[in-house]
Amino acid sequence: MELSDKALAKELHDWCLKASGQFAEKGAIMDGYGFVVNPIGSKQQVWHVDYTTDAAAIWIPLTQFTDRNATQFITLPETTPEEALEKVASNVDDVDVDALARSVDHFQVHQIVAKPMSVLYMGRGTIHRGISNSGDDNRISFYISLHFIRDYAVYPYYADERSEKAVVNFND
Repeated sequence: MELSDKALAKELHDWCLKASGQFAEKGAIMDGYGFVVNPIGSKQQVWHVDYTTDAAAIWIPLTQFTDRNATQFITLPETTPEEALEKVASNVDDVDVDALARSVDHFQVHQIVAKPMSVLYMGRGTIHRGISNSGDDNRISFYISLHFIRDYAVYPYYADERSEKAVVNFND
């Protein structure tokens, strides 16, 4: 969908670029933005990672995120085995958290409660889900989608210098 007001569309795009630079990791590449509505009575999502493990997002609640309509996310310990991370990456649309729990001593589940117009950053590969909305209002948010892959033609399939150049590194 295209905004009919070209000046407004440019201002929104420029603001999203600025927000990406301000709130995301260095080297983030903005690839989209829009709105998400979690309507009253919606069902809980499955645990998932948006797009790829090299994607991140900035979320801005437009309505209150509460304990009855919010997003949950998982924090894994630094000692999480590589095999467990590979399993997460193999099916980002439906992360098997039971198998993940068996592969680590513990992990933490957090729930975001936030007032409207807060800025929330979900870094690369964040495992998360929207809970069912049992609140009194739709949960409405604006998001900016980000990635760190410079060249999808070689990511992640070539184990050589091309794939190393394909992904933005923290020190770039």
